[in-house]
Amino acid sequence: MPQIKWNSFIPANAAATFFTAAVSATLPGGPHFDKMKKKLPTPYGLFQEWANNNLQGDWASTKMKGYFAIGVADATDVALLVNQFGVVGTTKLNFGNSMARQLNYTDSGFGNLASQLGYTVK
Repeated sequence: MPQIKWNSFIPANAAATFFTAAVSATLPGGPHFDKMKKKLPTPYGLFQEWANNNLQGDWASTKMKGYFAIGVADATDVALLVNQFGVVGTTKLNFGNSMARQLNYTDSGFGNLASQLGYTVK
């Protein structure tokens, strides 16, 4: 499903599950293009690309200083996120009716995710 705007998603999905991930707003050090001269997205942009390609239910994400948050309405998408990235704990952030869980996606995971999405970075 396509991404929904954050401010529309929150009131419509009170039972959604929320995750956060600590990533930079800019590309990690190194080239800004892959080996095929394809422009690389930011870590958040790369995550959004993955989400657009993989999540089936309603979802929304928003970027904040030093991290982003994503809410998903579908239990299958929750399992997909946990299987793809893993969870390293909960955060003190509360979105909707639940505490957000911290995904194990950081700047250091950029290369692996970029490769999965077809970028030639290695």
